[in-house]
Amino acid sequence: MYRLGAQGRALQKQLASQTYPASVSSLVPQRLSQSKEHQEVQLLLSILNSRDDSHTAELLLSYAVHYFPRLKNEHDVQSLTIALLSNDHLFNRLNFDECYLVIEGIKAMFDHKIRVSQPSLPLTKFYHGFLTAVYDHPAEDWKKMLVLTGVLLSKPTFQDHAVPETRGYFEQCYERSIQLNHELITRCLRNSPVNGFEINSLVSIALACSLISFTGAQRRRLPHETIMIQVIDLVFVSPLGLANIGPIDDMLKRPVVKHLSRLAFLVENCFVNGVKYPVMDGALTVMLDFAFTLHQKLPIEGQAQTWDLLKSILFGVVIMLQGFASFSLNLYNGLKTDEYSILSTKAIKILFFLNFILEKIGTGGFQAYNFVLLTTIDGLFQYSNRAAEQLGTYMISHCSLNNIPSSHYESSKALFTINYFEHFTKSCPHSYHDSTIAPFINHFIKMPSPPQSHSATYRSLIEAAHSVILATFTPRNAAIIATMATSYLHTVLSQYPTCLSSQQLNIAVESITRAVAPPSEAYYLNRDNLREVLHTLYITIINSSCSEPLNEQGKGPKTVRQGLICALIGTLTYIPVEILENWLNNCWELCVGDKYLELQLWKQISEGLDMQRGSIGVRWWCAKAAGDRQKL
Repeated sequence: MYRLGAQGRALQKQLASQTYPASVSSLVPQRLSQSKEHQEVQLLLSILNSRDDSHTAELLLSYAVHYFPRLKNEHDVQSLTIALLSNDHLFNRLNFDECYLVIEGIKAMFDHKIRVSQPSLPLTKFYHGFLTAVYDHPAEDWKKMLVLTGVLLSKPTFQDHAVPETRGYFEQCYERSIQLNHELITRCLRNSPVNGFEINSLVSIALACSLISFTGAQRRRLPHETIMIQVIDLVFVSPLGLANIGPIDDMLKRPVVKHLSRLAFLVENCFVNGVKYPVMDGALTVMLDFAFTLHQKLPIEGQAQTWDLLKSILFGVVIMLQGFASFSLNLYNGLKTDEYSILSTKAIKILFFLNFILEKIGTGGFQAYNFVLLTTIDGLFQYSNRAAEQLGTYMISHCSLNNIPSSHYESSKALFTINYFEHFTKSCPHSYHDSTIAPFINHFIKMPSPPQSHSATYRSLIEAAHSVILATFTPRNAAIIATMATSYLHTVLSQYPTCLSSQQLNIAVESITRAVAPPSEAYYLNRDNLREVLHTLYITIINSSCSEPLNEQGKGPKTVRQGLICALIGTLTYIPVEILENWLNNCWELCVGDKYLELQLWKQISEGLDMQRGSIGVRWWCAKAAGDRQKL
């Protein structure tokens, strides 16, 4: 029997009216006899009306997926749809898993009808017959809701296979279904106290699947507080969600895990449209409790599927927090200062305990994470410095330094804490920096080298710790900079290239030079600092080996000496004009004969200097370098 796709159905009427020549008449497919069609319909009708316990929901839905697309009579579609809605095995309100299969089954049925259709009942009549039966049936709201949710989930498949001539009709069908489903879900949510856990869970899943099809006005009219309480409980507390840890294969098949991203966007919608502070606080508390214990429940050294699940969990949590971050930016959100501080602190703690996932998968293409982190951190610093200090102390207390860097989980928490301090050290009181931040950071600066297997984590921690120190090189710390700039440079140079990359070396040297060069306040407190910094770097270069390789990828320096010289070239931007030519000569002596270094020097002169230093540099290049190498 021939099967026609979407375009084939559009030509069905034309083909039916054509007369076949006698030579090909034998090739025309014969239709099923009317009696056989009637027998199939009656058989399926009797099965759907049967109370046989052997007819499971999965079996009944498989029959529906197979036979419904083959029906050739609109009346048969309506009769079987009525029987479907009346079947107690399909809609057992005490069995969440079997009731959920209705959504999947109806979606599969419509996808099958849309993609591969028998040359029988047109798609328009199939939709009309099925939806008319659903609209007119006196079934409970939650039953119709499950069926309509399955229909709406098939809309993307229809859009991929739609025939232009009938698109308008189907858009009206879907619009009516969306409107009715919104009304059904809203009524079910209002009755949530008497529905029972299973029905409320099904409503949450159905709403999550339908949310994308709702208009902005329909999304705003939902009972957001009821939704947030139910969904947070379903995902993080109930045995249907993530609280019930089992075999990974089984967990990935759970409806809650399968639709975790949709449920996350549903919670985000609740945050954005505003819920009361106690509801927000309760939701974030539940999420924090879950994040705190997650690493104990799922072994992070597990199989690839474990990390797939953890990645889904992180994505879902971040999307939920994105709703809170967006709400916090609303000037009229009604949150008090202490309330915002409490909520932001909990949101940051959640990310702190889940950072072990992020360090494994990275943040590439995950802009929502950066938005949540930076928004909550900046808001916390603005509203309550005291709360920010307490949060930093809390995170330090939850880092087991003795297990770093051997433990990925502990290392990830330490790295998150260091990055937090990089932001906070710019505004925190000096007393807190000296008593709390500095000892924590110095622990990593002085940490002994670990085995080769942990070298990557070790380097990440040390480089992050140096970033915190460099973040303190601001005008408000001029007195501190004036006394420790040279000694800190010695520390940096001693850790290159074992612990620090050439890029981190460049950043450190540039930051130190900028902090001690005029017109900074530190320069006038100790005018010898700049000279000492430059000479220390220059002498280190002179004493370095010309052939020691630098094990780094990319187009950067290939030897340790090249990395040091590039760092010195980067300081030309801050060297006073009175001594600029002297240092240009020093750089040239170190670069001459090395094409890579000569190119870096010219690039710095032509692109990295201001107008005054640039004009001096170009004149020097023409007189000195171009005379020898004809560079220009």
